[in-house]
Amino acid sequence: METVTRALRACGFELGISISPHDDYDMILAERERRRSASARIERLRETLEFERRGAGVDGDMLDRFGERTGVKQGPAKTPPDPPAPRRRRTPL
Repeated sequence: METVTRALRACGFELGISISPHDDYDMILAERERRRSASARIERLRETLEFERRGAGVDGDMLDRFGERTGVKQGPAKTPPDPPAPRRRRTPL
């Protein structure tokens, strides 16, 4: 632990340790995805890639390559995406 602390300080960081309430946000998302059918998961991935392409300037060929590998065609989304699960704030002690 001492070596890690010294290495972090050399990089300009401090290592802080805190206790926070359990956050099961990732498990909520995993369970939500597990309940989806395979085609719904693929559609959700297609929507995410399309969102990234529009918002972050991702190469448009990425969607074409994804479609070639999976057989998923680009087109309008069939169902609206689920709203995000609530996220708990972690507060240090």
